Amino acid sequence: MRRFTPVAALAALAAGVWTLVSPWVYRSSSMSGGQVTMSGHAMNDSKSVVISSSTYYWHIVPGALAIILSIILLVAGRLVIERSMAAALFAVGVWTLVGPWVLPSLGMGHSMNMGVTTGSFLRHILPGAVLIAAAIAAYVALPARSRVGQSVSDERPQHA
Repeated sequence: MRRFTPVAALAALAAGVWTLVSPWVYRSSSMSGGQVTMSGHAMNDSKSVVISSSTYYWHIVPGALAIILSIILLVAGRLVIERSMAAALFAVGVWTLVGPWVLPSLGMGHSMNMGVTTGSFLRHILPGAVLIAAAIAAYVALPARSRVGQSVSDERPQHA
């Protein structure tokens, strides 16, 4: 079952990359024209990168955190680190999923009054749900501590 952890980590890595780049990669028809949209995403038709506070708090920070945590989960060799990374990925997934609707009340980005649109679904809900599912899958795929402790003690040679 532990072999499933890399698959979950790779799914989380992909969701983190998408969260990070989606404001510039996915542009709906209502998000062009060089202005800040109602959702706070700054877009323009030029090749320059525009970063608003909403883009920073809703995409850059959680996307970068998801990427870092996924990589650590992939290369970690210790159960406690893997469990911690899965729990942290779950928290980042929740952040990504509900960020545009909750974080503005905490002063992190502009208020998003549009509800759920195709753009908000593809930029926030979908990657957040993937991060949450990958975190749960990675956590469940890890062996329980008691079983790990028993298998280690069972493998040690007994001295009389």
